[in-house]
Amino acid sequence: MFYAPTSASTADPVIVIGLPRSGSSYLAHVLSCLRGLWVFDDLYAYQKAAAITFGPMSDHQLATFLDRLAWETRARVIWERDFGVPALDRAGIDALEAELLAEWTGRHPTWSEITEQWMSALATANGAQRWGYKTPQDFLHIGDLLVTWPQTQFLHLLRDPRSILKSYKNLEAGKGTDGDPRSYHPVITALYWRTAQEKIRLAQERTDASITVIRFEDLVAAPTAAADDLASVLGTTVIGDVEVSSFNSSATGSTARPKKALTDTEVWLCERVIGDELTLAGYESSGKRPRVRDVPELIAVSWRFAFFQLVRSVRDPEKRSSVVSFAKRTLTRRG
Repeated sequence: MFYAPTSASTADPVIVIGLPRSGSSYLAHVLSCLRGLWVFDDLYAYQKAAAITFGPMSDHQLATFLDRLAWETRARVIWERDFGVPALDRAGIDALEAELLAEWTGRHPTWSEITEQWMSALATANGAQRWGYKTPQDFLHIGDLLVTWPQTQFLHLLRDPRSILKSYKNLEAGKGTDGDPRSYHPVITALYWRTAQEKIRLAQERTDASITVIRFEDLVAAPTAAADDLASVLGTTVIGDVEVSSFNSSATGSTARPKKALTDTEVWLCERVIGDELTLAGYESSGKRPRVRDVPELIAVSWRFAFFQLVRSVRDPEKRSSVVSFAKRTLTRRG
């Protein structure tokens, strides 16, 4: 029997939000160095449920949802190169999936009930009583998640948007990498960053939301001090080694080839889209101006991005749901 529920494990999850390429995998590692807490790096449970159902699940939907949670867990076990992985091998993951499928077949559970049990089992396997996960885009779903788990503690990782753009631009394709270089576009990423800042600020106005903002620049400059601060916020202590020999690719990128710099036009577009949100977040404008020589590269990047998003939206219901959700919520200030 894998699942060993505790009141803490289901009552107050920790969810890391922000943007991809913001260094949030390292934040997940730091959090898993806190006593009694284990954080899954990139779970996307809400998005998986959105592609299936938020309501009571049929047996087929249950099997599909569990299969996707198991796939995500196996991927971490097989491909994670930088930080901690779930303390189950592939046979253990298969056994957990089979156990929960047998327990819930015919009972029509919700996605949150299955997620709680799955994450509680992984936390227990990793010697923790409390669980959390990292899903950067869940800043779009704070309201829904607070209905599901009212005691959720959100940790928002804030990073200079131009650094995020550079990380995306230098991302290499391949199995085990965190993201796809074809998802890079300066305007879309800037819009995403601005939307995150707006949504977080609105969420902070809620009396029922617990949101802590962590600056990436502070985290990497003094990780031990940042871990101590997080431990205080979460009511625990630091027991693991938060220092690592190198951060993951969102922070350092590949060393196998020269880094590509952002063009003046990319920086200008980013800052124009973000507007006042840049200074509100404590970052300064660069004063860059657009350059005609940058246009061919921008056209190529735009074409590659559009084609990539179209293809994956057609092929993958989960990705299609994410794209639609982002489009809807960026057009409304609340939600």
